[in-house]
Amino acid sequence: MRQLSAILMCMVLALGLSACAAGITAAPIADSAAIDITETTVATAAEVTTDLTTTATAAAATTATAEATTTTAPATTSTTTSATTSTTAAATTAETTTTTTTAADSTTAAATTSFATTEFAAPDPTPEDWDARFARDAAQFAELYPVTDSSPYVFATFDELILHLEYGTGVIAFGFPACPRCQNAFPVLEKAFSEKDMTKYAGFHGKIMYYNILDDREADNERYKTIVGFLKDNLQLDDGGNPRIFVPDIFFIASGKVAGNHLDTVASVTDPFDPLTEAQADELLEIYKSLIDKIEDCGC
Repeated sequence: MRQLSAILMCMVLALGLSACAAGITAAPIADSAAIDITETTVATAAEVTTDLTTTATAAAATTATAEATTTTAPATTSTTTSATTSTTAAATTAETTTTTTTAADSTTAAATTSFATTEFAAPDPTPEDWDARFARDAAQFAELYPVTDSSPYVFATFDELILHLEYGTGVIAFGFPACPRCQNAFPVLEKAFSEKDMTKYAGFHGKIMYYNILDDREADNERYKTIVGFLKDNLQLDDGGNPRIFVPDIFFIASGKVAGNHLDTVASVTDPFDPLTEAQADELLEIYKSLIDKIEDCGC
């Protein structure tokens, strides 16, 4: 019995030792597994952390890039705006410059106009300028009337005519080419002017100022009314009792005053389309010469 108990005790002891040994062996395995698991977990966690960090870093970089892009965009817009502003400013400056230039041009134009007006009001051309004009006018006048191509007739402008009526001395002839009486009268007036040596005078004093009155008279415009205003005391009246410039009417002016005038040709003419006879031409010639004498007698 005691032997059986000892055997049983030995068996229990052996089993206990085996169990302890098993426990001792198992523990390292468990620890090793735990370590592996821990290392794996740590590694994995580290990798995840690294990945997360990388991702976070990448995300941060992306965010930074986005922020940089966002920051750059306004800067670009600002630059564009600045460029636009600069362009607008430049354009405004250009407009200002253009306006200034235009203003300067206007001032220059005004000065030129003023100078031209002054020059016209008190002409002082060179003899060559006068000679060129007089030669041109004489040639053109000879195409309209039976006068020489070197006649003393000049085509007067309205302004020149008014200046002559106000201050001038000389002869003014009103007419128009379709008038048959003018065709007869103007060659005789040229002869009278030549015989009285009126060409010795300078400027318009030594010329016959011719003014075609037809258009102004038919329009009854301001020019016509102005001319009539100067000459009304020496004009014939129309059927309505108003002063009218009939033609040919030759005015002899001395210092802005009418020394005399002669309308038509001579009374013996029955048909104005007929040429003047020699006697009629001589009669008219004497009339013109006597009126020229009135100009010279005034001492102007």
